[in-house]
Amino acid sequence: MIRGLDVSKWQPPNMLEWGTLSKSHSFVYARATYGTRPDKSFAEHVLNAQEHDVAPGGYHFFRRSSLRT
Repeated sequence: MIRGLDVSKWQPPNMLEWGTLSKSHSFVYARATYGTRPDKSFAEHVLNAQEHDVAPGGYHFFRRSSLRT
């Protein structure tokens, strides 16, 4: 089984045990944006994943209600 994580600002990068996670997880998807706003933890999540040989990926979360009319 291949295991991965989904992370965002709600999982503060400094609170994750990357050394332990890297033993059981091979990838992480980090939220890059929420609506039109960037997720401030994205870059740090990606760097931490790379430092621990966990393949990083990004995703954009969007709700139609985020559009300004």
